[in-house]
Amino acid sequence: MSGCGGPRLHGAENNFRKGGTRCNGRSPLPARGIPAQRAVAPPGPGAMTEERRWNSDPQILEDLKRREAMPAWALLGLTVEDAGPGWAKLRLPFDGRLLQDMGRVHGGFIAMLIDSAVAAALWPTLEKGQGMTTADLKVNYIRPALDRDLLAIAHLRHRGRTTALADCSVIDAVTQKEVAFGVALYMILSQ
Repeated sequence: MSGCGGPRLHGAENNFRKGGTRCNGRSPLPARGIPAQRAVAPPGPGAMTEERRWNSDPQILEDLKRREAMPAWALLGLTVEDAGPGWAKLRLPFDGRLLQDMGRVHGGFIAMLIDSAVAAALWPTLEKGQGMTTADLKVNYIRPALDRDLLAIAHLRHRGRTTALADCSVIDAVTQKEVAFGVALYMILSQ
C-alpha cells in the first residue's frame, strides 16, 4: 500500500487519489510542462434534457418517427422519443432476447443503439441526394445494462461536407445512470 491509501503503481503519474490529485496535493498534469486544467466532462443526462426542452423540433421529430419502420429499427422496437436540430433521443425497449449469458444486455445492441441515435441526429442535416454511412464507431461501456429500457441521446459535434462526428450517451431509463458512451464518425455520400 502507498501513502495514498491505495496500491502503489509503477511511476509517479499513476499514484493518484480518487479525486485526481497526487498524494502530495499537486495536480497530476504539470509534471511534463503541461498546464493544469480543470477536466470538462460531457453534459450528463440532465443537461441533455434541458437542452432538448429548448430545441425540440416537431417537424424533425415527425420525419424521424416515419423511419421507425426501417427493418433494423423495427426488429428491435427502436422509437424516436424526441429530436431537434443536430440531436436525437431514441429508446430501446427491453426484451429478454437482448440478453447475453450473464443476464445483461449484449454490448452489440448498445452499439447499434448508439449508431442509430447518431444516424437520427444526422439525418435531418442531409440535403436532397445525400446519404450517409458509418465510418467509425467507438463505444465505451460504463456499467452493465440490465432488464430496463435504454435511452440514447446523440448530439452532432461536427457536420462537414463529407464527414460528420457525433457523440451519444446511453442511459438506463429507470435509474438515469449512464450505461455507455459512444462517438461515431459518418461519411456523407452523394447518391
